[in-house]
Amino acid sequence: MQRMRALVSSFGFVALWFAVPSTSTAQGLPGFGVQVRVGYFWPANSRAAAGKSQWFTVGTEFKVLDDTFLMRNPLTPGHFSFSADLMEGNGFRSVPLLLNYNLRVLENLTASAGGGISFTSRPGFKDNTSFAYQASLVYDWAIQGFPILVRLAWNGVSSVDEELDGFSLTAGVKF
Repeated sequence: MQRMRALVSSFGFVALWFAVPSTSTAQGLPGFGVQVRVGYFWPANSRAAAGKSQWFTVGTEFKVLDDTFLMRNPLTPGHFSFSADLMEGNGFRSVPLLLNYNLRVLENLTASAGGGISFTSRPGFKDNTSFAYQASLVYDWAIQGFPILVRLAWNGVSSVDEELDGFSLTAGVKF
């Protein structure tokens, strides 16, 4: 438990470290930087959803590098990103750290898929580390130059009896 808190605290510090300088350069580098999002997670498993069917979730995503080694189409540019989320409710917790591939599908719509590890906690079980994956759609636009996004994602964690699988809907900003 202390290891999990230390990891989340450390990641938060790193996120702030990168987010603060990124805000000043965000106008000069459109589409590059950091996403910060907050919203809800709906577990697909009835045991995890018992008592509280929606959980709070918060996350961030960092663009790592452009897709330069695959065939590059200027109409659908892709990039790789690193993401971290926290989904928690009813004593269940999942903190997936994922490497994602993002592909611009339409002008304002991006599809993403990723895999990595998740630090998990479930009532009655020891804390665990498992393979995690996600698939998402992100719709982004600007309101008076301020970049906003809405993200719908399926989040999955293997080897935990599907108790931490489910949908998330988040809203956020891009820096």
